[in-house]
Amino acid sequence: LVLATVACVFAIMPAHAATLPAGYTELEYLESTGEQYIDTNATLNTDTDDVEIVFQAVSDDIANANLNLFGARQSTTRKTYTLGVYNGEWRFGWGNSSPSFGTANTNKHTARIEHNNGVLKIDNNVIATSGNASIVTPTTATLFALHATATTAIYYGTFKIYSYKKWTNDTLVQNFIPARRDSDGVLGMYDLADANPATAFHTNAGTGTFIAGEYPIKIATTHYNETKFAPVKTDLSAAVNAVEYVVSNTMTQAQQIDQIATTKQTRPDEGCPAKYCLLVEDEDGTPHWYPIAGANGVAHALPAGYTELQYTYMTGGSYLLTDIVPHYDEKIEMDFATTSLNSQGYVFLGGRSAPDAGSGIQFYCNSTNTFIADGFGTRYTSSVTAVANTRYKYTYNNQIATLESGGSTLFTKTYTTSGANTAVLALNAMNNNGSIQGNTVGIYLYSFKVWNAQGELVANYIPAKQTNPLTVGFYDTVSETFKTATAGTFTAGPDM
Repeated sequence: LVLATVACVFAIMPAHAATLPAGYTELEYLESTGEQYIDTNATLNTDTDDVEIVFQAVSDDIANANLNLFGARQSTTRKTYTLGVYNGEWRFGWGNSSPSFGTANTNKHTARIEHNNGVLKIDNNVIATSGNASIVTPTTATLFALHATATTAIYYGTFKIYSYKKWTNDTLVQNFIPARRDSDGVLGMYDLADANPATAFHTNAGTGTFIAGEYPIKIATTHYNETKFAPVKTDLSAAVNAVEYVVSNTMTQAQQIDQIATTKQTRPDEGCPAKYCLLVEDEDGTPHWYPIAGANGVAHALPAGYTELQYTYMTGGSYLLTDIVPHYDEKIEMDFATTSLNSQGYVFLGGRSAPDAGSGIQFYCNSTNTFIADGFGTRYTSSVTAVANTRYKYTYNNQIATLESGGSTLFTKTYTTSGANTAVLALNAMNNNGSIQGNTVGIYLYSFKVWNAQGELVANYIPAKQTNPLTVGFYDTVSETFKTATAGTFTAGPDM
């Protein structure tokens, strides 16, 4: 993938313990060609210092290679603290010796050197224990090379370096990550542990030019059948964190992502059903879609001419007759909030072809504001009293009725009856085989969904308004139709 810089947004990404300041873009790695190196401007002490470096050797002939990854020394047998590859083995300089251990390769590895007994670990496996040593390197340590003193020589290697950390007495004192300075495109390693911007960015001290390792990740915003892509210089978790950060601050995720979007392509059918999505492409091009939740939740991909709402206010006396005939082995889910209470009772949804508990489904409150759930011939009067302006989720799922609020289950009822039904469901009302009993107080309806006995979604009502002419209702993403009030008036809630 060829990705452009988008530093204006993703400088805020919390991919590490600290984040890059504005003006720098994080890279996955820096790669050297054998002429470049980074001076850490710090010596190494075998009595106190641990280091960790994530790296990958670059060589056509690793078995015969002599590649110096990092470190400093006086000579191969004097005051050495180094790591590299020598003729197919890891070469570990510690104290006053530089022996070779194990089998080197060109895979990506995490190496850790611990000062206690001079332990070298590769991917958390102990490769060597060289014993205690007490030296301080006579020169500052370098990355992509080692720094020797005899003639102030630099001995290079060819590597990709993903990160470098140094601890002194178990305190993190250096934390280098690959970065690009946006003002001039210069590549280097930014020390997140250095609070001084004037010294934190370490650039190439050698010749030639580093190769920038761009992350193979893209961020995308989707709207209906269109996708706009923009690159991300980070890993997936940091990209998600960055979007969440943007959403909770200054602007909406829609504004932010649209601002950086650069190209378009058709969204695949198996893509994300939300309006705004995070798209990550693996190195092999496999797409992964993640819905992006804004401050008001996940917005859906409605067609042009419709605006999603946080909820539709179904006022007292208004209702919607659906085309859904409920059956005992199906699933119905209603996310709603009460607006006020009264002593006459009020119904939230229902459809039955026989009177009383009858054959069908009904969910309502009685004159004492107690929730009641009828299910195909069985009436269940709960012990839960409705609270005005409280959000609830009612679910009927194959003879099990559940009411939840605020993440807590308020009641669960299992029915043993399974009668037939021919009446369609009404929302904010009860359909008694064609006779409508309305709700006098009204509700805020956030969503309404129905699944058939095979688990297929057959109705998905999204609160929405049609812009021309201005009409409030619900957009059913399954039938792709706009549902408006059968009687009375619906009022628009805030935009999503």
